[in-house]
Amino acid sequence: LCGEIEALKQGKWKELSYQIPALDGGLIEEAGFRFMLQGGQDEKLDFCAMVDDLYFDGEPSYTIDFSKERMEYWRPNHWEITQFSRWKGEMELCAEGLRLWDQEEAELYTGHINWQDVTASCTVKPDSCDGAFLLFRVQGAMRCYAFGLCKEGAVLLKNSLGYKELSRTAFSWEYGKLYRLTACVKGSGMECFVDGVPVLQYQDIDRPYEYGAIGLRVQAGSGDFSEIRVNL
Repeated sequence: LCGEIEALKQGKWKELSYQIPALDGGLIEEAGFRFMLQGGQDEKLDFCAMVDDLYFDGEPSYTIDFSKERMEYWRPNHWEITQFSRWKGEMELCAEGLRLWDQEEAELYTGHINWQDVTASCTVKPDSCDGAFLLFRVQGAMRCYAFGLCKEGAVLLKNSLGYKELSRTAFSWEYGKLYRLTACVKGSGMECFVDGVPVLQYQDIDRPYEYGAIGLRVQAGSGDFSEIRVNL
């Protein structure tokens, strides 16, 4: 990906900018500058350029395709999946995407802690677990929101040094079937969907989390996740 060519003048500053397009399953690995010098092939040129600052901002608009991710092995009992950090539990890449499991609980995180109002979604196939969840406004292992499927239906949880229930609704689901979980969060308000159908709305008035990354969670069992999507 490259921006438009801009002509520079000697001794003068010029501000350059580039709008990164939405990427379907893409990952920006490096960013930098390319300087193209004018002159003949045999002409000797000396070139020096100064860069005052380089920064990135804006809201997310991308997907994570697990078929493009890989396992990173650090030592025999320590491995991670690219673009994710793990709090606890086991994980592996599989035909369905990503499998996450543990006898108690397992969680993975991705994204930026400074994200504020976003819509995040993932596809999940629960497999004999007590719950499978999409996490959002993640500020570490002890602070986040979780929306997903549990034995009693669909539930919205808040992690404040431990998970507590915010809202619940009856929802019939089955093990081994695919479901699309979506959370749309604006300010302290949250609207949650299953397969595009709204099932829960909640306004957190008790010290709400105003920013955070996203993640995945299973409770006492295993679940397969695929296609994470994050949008403004």
